[in-house]
Amino acid sequence: MKYIIEALREGKKTWSDLKQIKIKTNGSEKNVPERTLDRILKENLEFWGLAKKEDDFWVWYQYSKKLTKHNYDLAMNHSRILLTGFHMSVYNTDKYSQEKEYVAMKEHLKGHSEIYQELTKYEKDFTKMNTKVKQNEGVLKKFFPNLPLDPFTIHEHRNDFKPTTLEEEKLKDELEKEFDKFYWAIYTPLKSDLNSLDIDLTHGKPLEGKCSLCRNVEIIEEGVKP
Repeated sequence: MKYIIEALREGKKTWSDLKQIKIKTNGSEKNVPERTLDRILKENLEFWGLAKKEDDFWVWYQYSKKLTKHNYDLAMNHSRILLTGFHMSVYNTDKYSQEKEYVAMKEHLKGHSEIYQELTKYEKDFTKMNTKVKQNEGVLKKFFPNLPLDPFTIHEHRNDFKPTTLEEEKLKDELEKEFDKFYWAIYTPLKSDLNSLDIDLTHGKPLEGKCSLCRNVEIIEEGVKP
């Protein structure tokens, strides 16, 4: 039950999300059996008033309540600040991944499970490409002497990469093919979903879940005066 509660406290989850949770038993990990998951949700958490079903999502009780007007405004402003900065940070996750705003945004994205999974894949593949760039820094500096060396910058200025050897030609070809695959299969879907969060904000919906930077925002039940 502990793993289910921890997942719901991160933000709303679909049945499919919850089925992916791993539990440790006898030194190994396995998914929660569906009958066990159903029992925990309905007979325990829902019965005790700790979680409830809202449309296609299971929601931890704190997030099914209402924000005061003051805290709603705080949540909206907080969401705008994090999301605006994240749009820029995502171009170099290796550089920004330890900054507190980036970490906070990732904590919120756990409440948007599909986007969080996309970001996890994105970070992994970006690091792989960025590592290749750093490994070939000596060659690349020859063509980009005054630019930061990262996959997006190299792609943007790819016409400045004019190989003079077969090795340089091979490196350019590899970098371009890897980036094109990364851009269309991984970056584009993630960027589209991040843009959808911008649209949600425009229509008055703050980010799901909570983070270490908004832990002092209080949530009260609908109808209760602040």
